[in-house]
Order: sequence, then structure tokens, then C-alpha cells
Amino acid sequence: FKWNDINVCLDDTKGYGYILELEKISDELNKNKDLKILNKRLKELGIDLTPRDEFDKKYENYLKNWQTLV
Repeated sequence: FKWNDINVCLDDTKGYGYILELEKISDELNKNKDLKILNKRLKELGIDLTPRDEFDKKYENYLKNWQTLV
């Protein structure tokens, strides 16, 4: 759904669990400003940004166990 000018998607994924994705179309000139806006929106929701290494670990687990997860 749309939240102002941000696309919001909530997925229940195999291996990762629930993922909230906030997306804002941007360009190089506005990239830093738009990232700050997205981080502000996450804070408004009381959600911490998940560290990249946590996603990498979940992905490795998914690759090893995908047949039992799907």
C-alpha cells in the first residue's frame, strides 16, 4: 500500500519470517535525503532496521534448508 510517497509491503517469507519493506523511488541527488525519510518512518513505527549480516545468516539458512521450508 502507499503511505504518503512511500510504498509499503509486508511479507511473510519462508526462512526470513515477516519482512516490512519501505520503498521510495529516488535518484542519486536525493538518495541521502530519502534514506533519512525512510529511517524516520521506521522509527515512527517503532521498528529497528535489521542489520545486513542478520539477513545474510537467514539467507544461508534458507539455502541449506529450503526444501523443508517451502
